[in-house]
Amino acid sequence: MMPIASNYTRVAAGAAADTAIESEHTIIVYGIVCANTSGSAETVLIEEDDGSTLIQTIEVGANSTVIFNIPFLADNGLNVTPGANTSVTVYHSKGGA
Repeated sequence: MMPIASNYTRVAAGAAADTAIESEHTIIVYGIVCANTSGSAETVLIEEDDGSTLIQTIEVGANSTVIFNIPFLADNGLNVTPGANTSVTVYHSKGGA
């Protein structure tokens, strides 16, 4: 079960690499949901906002959904690179996103 988060940001399938959820402060990421609508597996990358650190690589199987619900902190936000057919929803503490 996904914890209740104060905000979420959806990154559409096929969006530009390194789509940013920016913040001037550390944010809490409560969980990530990845939904793949294609017939083949895809990879989602979650990185620190400046691209210096890979936080998580999430493999999403064909026609499936992956729920990553281990909270973590992201300094100054994070970057999301979705798959061509995989949308990503990030549940977080940053207001106004």
